[in-house]
Amino acid sequence: MTGGAPAVESEPAEEGRLAPEQQNRVLAMLSLSSPTARRQALLVGLFVVMVAAFSIADAEHFLTWTNFKNAANQVPVLMLLAVGVTAVLRVGEFDLAAPAIAALVSGVAAILATQASGFDTGGGVLLAMAVGIAVGGLVGATSGVSVAYGKAPSFVVTLAVSSVALGLELLVQSKITGGLTQISAITLPETLRDVAGTKIAGLSLSLYIALGLSLVVWLLLSRTAYGRHAHATGGNESAAQLAGVSVNRIKIIAFVISGLLAGVAGIVLVSQQGYLPNATASYLLQAYAAAFFGATAVGKRGFSVPATLFGVIFLATLSNGLAVLNQPLWISSTIQGAVLLFTVMLSRSRT
Repeated sequence: MTGGAPAVESEPAEEGRLAPEQQNRVLAMLSLSSPTARRQALLVGLFVVMVAAFSIADAEHFLTWTNFKNAANQVPVLMLLAVGVTAVLRVGEFDLAAPAIAALVSGVAAILATQASGFDTGGGVLLAMAVGIAVGGLVGATSGVSVAYGKAPSFVVTLAVSSVALGLELLVQSKITGGLTQISAITLPETLRDVAGTKIAGLSLSLYIALGLSLVVWLLLSRTAYGRHAHATGGNESAAQLAGVSVNRIKIIAFVISGLLAGVAGIVLVSQQGYLPNATASYLLQAYAAAFFGATAVGKRGFSVPATLFGVIFLATLSNGLAVLNQPLWISSTIQGAVLLFTVMLSRSRT
């Protein structure tokens, strides 16, 4: 029989009550005793103040179900791109090509769909959309292979891939459409227009698609072996390799996810507004602002889909509020850039 004090078993939590360690975490959060808790309180408080300010400025238009629906129905493209780049950020890399991929896919899908067969046979148009999304995945895989096996910085690789994608978009315009620079949404097949045009409870089908795909990516990153390996790769690539993680494969899959979601974003975009050249240029800043805003809120847990969706909601509310107040677009872009700079600096702060 050995000496010493006997081990004290932790008291189980009563039914309906939190366990002691959970209570400690909640109390720490409420007392703002950690840098993460203070950042979370600051960002949530900033969101509440922003909503209150817009409500006071124009409650008649801002606080309405109609305005909420309009704002929500404009979110899917940003949501898809932001969740896609989050998957890449999770493995410690950057994807600057996602908006360009979406632009390329929007052109490819629009042209193939209008030429599918007699304007709309359903199946032909669905095939055109599937081809467009596959193009997005292929371009994403190209970025992933170049980063993983070429050992080149993802900044440089995806910037180059972005330029190639935009060049291919110009080729599509000049060679296939005979120089036609845009395709009106009105002339698109009904099946393609229905992606954004179909409404369920007043909300676009594209919003439900974006939410569903976000859920899939969240489950992949948080509930699977791939997600654990992705987190390990992003945290310490060398340690992950020593632990037996196939780092190259993990990175390639992340870029493919981003490319596929960018492809879906391209389909949604062309369904909303028809085909316009390089219509996604402004989304690069927005996607990264959303991802970093969310990552700053969750602290050490880093980039995650729920956190990014919070960032998307913040930016969408900001853009919608400024639009309701009839502010020019340059103000929204400037503020979004300031938000990205603020959140990056805040995430580096220890206070």
